[in-house]
Amino acid sequence: METATPSRKWGQPYEVEKRRRIQLTVMAYAYEFMDDPIVDDNTYDWLARKVDIHQETGNLILDAFFFLHYSPMTGMWVRDHPDLPAVERAYRRYRHYNPR
Repeated sequence: METATPSRKWGQPYEVEKRRRIQLTVMAYAYEFMDDPIVDDNTYDWLARKVDIHQETGNLILDAFFFLHYSPMTGMWVRDHPDLPAVERAYRRYRHYNPR
């Protein structure tokens, strides 16, 4: 899973943050639910520190979720995600295109 923002400027701040949160959510889900770490700890930690819980993304429910539940110190927050079925679908799509 690509975790870095491309070197050229891409997207508005809310778009960059939304992409970052989706990537991190799939990574945390893979580790916490599937016992399938799809990135190493250093990569996860690096991306986790970049999350800005104050950046609105246009999704009020997920913005509130990240503000209230997100912690860069752990992936356990994903267990309280308000749309776990969507997270599971994203994980399965990732695994379909990136098999081991």
